[in-house]
Amino acid sequence: MQRPSWLRAVSRVLAGLTLAASLQIVQSGVVVAQTLPSEPNATDAAQRGSKLEALFAALKSAANDDEAREFVDEIWRIWNASGNADVDALMTQASKAMGYRDFGLAGRLLDEVVRQAPDFAEGWNRRATLRYLAGDHPGSLADIEKVLALEPRHFGAMAGRGLIHFAAEQWKDALAAFRKALVLNPFLNERHQLIPMLETLVEGEKL
Repeated sequence: MQRPSWLRAVSRVLAGLTLAASLQIVQSGVVVAQTLPSEPNATDAAQRGSKLEALFAALKSAANDDEAREFVDEIWRIWNASGNADVDALMTQASKAMGYRDFGLAGRLLDEVVRQAPDFAEGWNRRATLRYLAGDHPGSLADIEKVLALEPRHFGAMAGRGLIHFAAEQWKDALAAFRKALVLNPFLNERHQLIPMLETLVEGEKL
């Protein structure tokens, strides 16, 4: 059955937004990998967990986007610190390859990351992003589940799951995933356009 013209138009707009969001993830990953190498303390799970707890609490009480961005950047810095120089080097190379859309090379590098560091959530998340960009949505979802098993507060992985549900036109599931991410990061970029548009779709369509 052909979709109504208004729904096709909305889908094109949302597709552009999701692609832009995906590319932003890749680009931010390159920056983080290049400028924020692992710290010795990154291997201390208790200290890492305590710092993340404080950052998530601060994020929820942030006064504005600029203040929130500082907390979000620090959360990503901790998530991206594997504590292993070899793994960090692979992540940097993989992010650069993703930026150049060399998905084959990026995939091989990230396969090695998750092999060497299976408990490093961000390795799985980076591969989930790669698989999403390459069109392997089942593979991306599988990696997202690994991320969330290791880091249940990973709002980036939750938002990625929302993108995949959106691509399948599973509007309710997409909205639910983004709302879960929004609980953890109230300043999620998708709150401006993507979430309101999905809310309109869900409320206006019999799904």
